[in-house]
Amino acid sequence: MGQRHGEREAPIMSVTATFFLSPSLVVRGNVCKFVDMENYIVSARKYRPATFDSVVGQKALTATLKNAIATHRLAHSYLFCGSRGVGKTSCARIFAKTINCSNPTPEGEACNECDAAARSTTATP
Repeated sequence: MGQRHGEREAPIMSVTATFFLSPSLVVRGNVCKFVDMENYIVSARKYRPATFDSVVGQKALTATLKNAIATHRLAHSYLFCGSRGVGKTSCARIFAKTINCSNPTPEGEACNECDAAARSTTATP
């Protein structure tokens, strides 16, 4: 098998699964590869929803947040709690982006055109 720039192959003991030993060391089969991690993006960031409408399974929460934004009745603080993977961080990011947006849509979404909304869309954590 050909090698790309930044990869090295080294035989190791027989392994049937893929293990990520470190951010740059991947074990697949019986081969250990050092992979270039510059272009690696965690799937939670790669596929994170960008609008309230794209959040799955949180209709009550997204409707409440959109109504608070549309009526300009924001609370002093918001507590996002729940188990892993339910959308706490995604909803909080969308909420912050929409609050900071200079001209949100009537539906309570960010315009994605003003500086604040565009900056938070392209920002990395």
